[in-house]
Amino acid sequence: MCRKLLFLISFVAVLGLVGSAFAAELHVYGYNPTAKYKTIQAAYDAAITGDTITIHGDPANYGLYKYSAPAGNVDDSKNDITFRRYGSDNIRLTSQLTIAWKTGWTLDGLTFGPSTTYSGINFASRTSVTQGWFTIKNCIFFQVGTQAIYNYRGYNRNTTIENCTFLGPMNANQSTLALASYCYNWTIKDSIFQSCKYWRASTTSWTGEAIDMQGSSDTYADYCTFYSNVVGADGSDLGRSYANMSFYGVNATTNKLVTFASLDPNCPTFLYLTPWTNDASILTGDSDGSYRGARPTPEPATIALLGLGGLALLRKRR
Repeated sequence: MCRKLLFLISFVAVLGLVGSAFAAELHVYGYNPTAKYKTIQAAYDAAITGDTITIHGDPANYGLYKYSAPAGNVDDSKNDITFRRYGSDNIRLTSQLTIAWKTGWTLDGLTFGPSTTYSGINFASRTSVTQGWFTIKNCIFFQVGTQAIYNYRGYNRNTTIENCTFLGPMNANQSTLALASYCYNWTIKDSIFQSCKYWRASTTSWTGEAIDMQGSSDTYADYCTFYSNVVGADGSDLGRSYANMSFYGVNATTNKLVTFASLDPNCPTFLYLTPWTNDASILTGDSDGSYRGARPTPEPATIALLGLGGLALLRKRR
């Protein structure tokens, strides 16, 4: 019995090593006309389950580059794909990412928005399909057109959202995280939800919710910062007493304004945290003692370079 167990463990370990040996990293260089992969779609078409797609920004433009999202709603069973930005580049997606019939994708360091038309991520499986085990981390959702993340009809299990920044105001009367259908065992942590609301001209009032998980399992937003939202997580902002399925979790804050080095998506310090105006709960208050949200404080060298650039602009204007 012991020998059989050892053989089984060894066999599983070998399978894991073989799988990792065949996993590839595909690099996307949109600014380089001679690159093998100039679009995320081209790299995705060439990828197989387990591959990593690393997306590069233009070094001549502070690492900024804009890409269209891949067509992830095709039933080709490409699971466990990782999409990640290269280093600290500013990778912005100019279209909605629709994901259907997939499991295990990781999205790391991507920016969605600003936009007046498209949402960020749309999970669009059918009711009878179960997907999940996604990781969405270090991503920015900035003034998106509709929902930042939306689950549509299908079952979505064991998905994690961590160290993301959701910043409005939004451009449509929708929930920022609209996870109201069959989202079970989700983890939401270490993230910033600020100004996740929509101005309704007809009633001259703000509306909208940061997190809406009605119809899903109870989910606690741990180590998250909520500020200036009409409804944050549990509806207590409006004095609601009914269960909303989402709740403020461990060390969540609702009274700490987050200030950023820049609100310009084209700036190299876009949504970096300012070290001199933010509370310690934001700068060092996530689950591992690091910063909340998608970006840390700018490095001193970066601040110095930006300062020199500002002086140059002032002199030029004179």
